[in-house]
Amino acid sequence: MNNSENDTTRLGFWSDGVFAILATLLVIEIKPPHLPHGSDAIALAAALLAPFAPAIALTISALLWLVWVWVVYGFGRDVQFAPEAAQ
Repeated sequence: MNNSENDTTRLGFWSDGVFAILATLLVIEIKPPHLPHGSDAIALAAALLAPFAPAIALTISALLWLVWVWVVYGFGRDVQFAPEAAQ
C-alpha cells in the first residue's frame, strides 16, 4: 500500500468516526413526546411522526429526483427517434 492509499484509508476512517459521533448525538437528543394521560394510539403515532415529516418529504422528493435522473439519462441513450416520423 502506497502513501496516497494510506491517506485515503485514514480519511475514510476519520469521516466514518465523525458520522458515528454525530449519529450518536442525534439519537441522544430524541425525547419522547408529551401526551396527555389516556391518549390513544393514533395520537401517539401522530406525535412520533410529526418531527420526521420534513425528513419524509425530503426522502420522497429525493427518490423522485433519482427516478427522473434514471429515466432521462438511462433511457435517453437507448431511445432512437426517427427524423422521418417527425414530418
